[in-house]
Amino acid sequence: MRWEDVRRWNAEPLLRAYDEFLLREGTAETAGQDLFRMAGSIASTGETATALRTRLTELRADSDLIEALLSDGVTALLVASQGVGEIEQHVRECYASATDQGLVLHDDGRVSIAESTFARAREQSERMSEEYGYSMPVEHTPALTIAISHRISLEERIERLLGTADDVDTDLVTALDSLADGNASDTAVETSQLTPNQLPDLSLLTDAGTAAEVRGVWDSLDATTQQRLLEEHPEVLGNLDGIPFQDRVTANSITIDETVGEIDIEIEDIQQQLDELDLTTITNRADAYEHVNTKNDLEERLDELIPEREYLNSLLAPGSGAVLFDRDNDRIIQVMGDLTQPADEVITHVPGTSTTWESFVDGSVQNIPQYMVETGAEDGQNVVGFAVKDGPWVTWTGERSNISSNSMQELGDRVHSFTDAAGLENSFRDAETTGTGHSAGMTVLSGAEQAGSHYDNVISLAGSYTVNDWEANPTTEYDHMQYGWDAINAVDVAKSNTPHQMTDTFEQHHFEGEPNRFWIFPRGVEHHTRMQQGPATNQEVLDQIYLEAMN
Repeated sequence: MRWEDVRRWNAEPLLRAYDEFLLREGTAETAGQDLFRMAGSIASTGETATALRTRLTELRADSDLIEALLSDGVTALLVASQGVGEIEQHVRECYASATDQGLVLHDDGRVSIAESTFARAREQSERMSEEYGYSMPVEHTPALTIAISHRISLEERIERLLGTADDVDTDLVTALDSLADGNASDTAVETSQLTPNQLPDLSLLTDAGTAAEVRGVWDSLDATTQQRLLEEHPEVLGNLDGIPFQDRVTANSITIDETVGEIDIEIEDIQQQLDELDLTTITNRADAYEHVNTKNDLEERLDELIPEREYLNSLLAPGSGAVLFDRDNDRIIQVMGDLTQPADEVITHVPGTSTTWESFVDGSVQNIPQYMVETGAEDGQNVVGFAVKDGPWVTWTGERSNISSNSMQELGDRVHSFTDAAGLENSFRDAETTGTGHSAGMTVLSGAEQAGSHYDNVISLAGSYTVNDWEANPTTEYDHMQYGWDAINAVDVAKSNTPHQMTDTFEQHHFEGEPNRFWIFPRGVEHHTRMQQGPATNQEVLDQIYLEAMN
């Protein structure tokens, strides 16, 4: 694989081919179902009728094979387009890195040191001689030694990228050769042979592999089959990467509605228990304590359930929903905005330490994406926002401690899985992407970048440190925002890789905070929590986020 070829790779033709294959696959599927119905509608028992049924069955078998081959083509093209899209991004990053590091990346893949870097090296050598009387060879100057190190790293990155490109190319060629030979996969054959009222085994989706491969299987099913699967297995398909986001919202709406019903029953039961509390049964102090404690426990539970019911009902409203909803395992990704129309901007917000299920219930973590969605609508822009918490989140101590870079990387891997699935959304193809991270959410967001996620903009909102070995993406715009002195700045003492300190990477936006008290730290905490709040207390920051993301 040659760089002069790979640098021109473009996923758009593959996506157009995917769209065409998908259309043809649907046509073949309809034809097969029509043939099945025609054969079943022949009630006669004579030789002519038998011969006709036999011929129709043969034609349906041919149609099923064509459908299966097209289904495999859909999957192969989608997987390839995702791989090529990632390579496109890496190619842009390589050229940007070369420019930033004083190198020249030639069209044939060679990397050389730019003349401007040699000039800087000569200046350093002359300055050493003039100021210190020491004749430093040009090749030993910092400018040149650093450039040489960068050149080696870039050459190694290009070599790895060419290897990846070769794998993508080989996989697609192998898949297309298989189609040309008439060999369809077992999964495609099984889905193509489904009768109109037959559902596939769920394992065809859950065991399909990557999100792109899951999408390929899903796309091979007709709309009626998809809808029936969503209704029968909402708890699985609503949380399965590769299922289209709008379908995941549909599935999770079923689960949410059922959850609301369960909460209604629990609320009714608690209210009945409260009504049945009988003061006349109290005969001593112990009875009185038990009565008070029971009443308090029941009322406390009501105070938890009633707001949660209101929140869950809000997820069932248009323009809202969840692409991940697993209450038992503390997993939720809320979506805000219109998934059915092409998006202009997609914003992913990653909250910080101590974010819980209740943080979503009280609305404290949705302020940033919700403001982006609403302001975008006022400007005629379709902004889609997400608030992400895939499982128990960042804590102060324990296995998910915010001081553990490895733990933050694990959470970052989960965010990357989400962004990887988002990359399959047809409505997101031309959208700009922004990632925002509040507090330790910035650490998690940097972990998602380290895992392979790419954002056009990354915004640190009083963000903590970046994970070990994190490097800024040369094609991403980075911003850091905070009020006055923020409590998170205490991390600066122990970490050197905080957005507040990395002024060469993160454009700094410092907003006037509250007047200092005699003891400054409490104001620092107030400043920190304020960064994730709504317009009433955080308008200036919200406006700056919108400006950075939309420009």
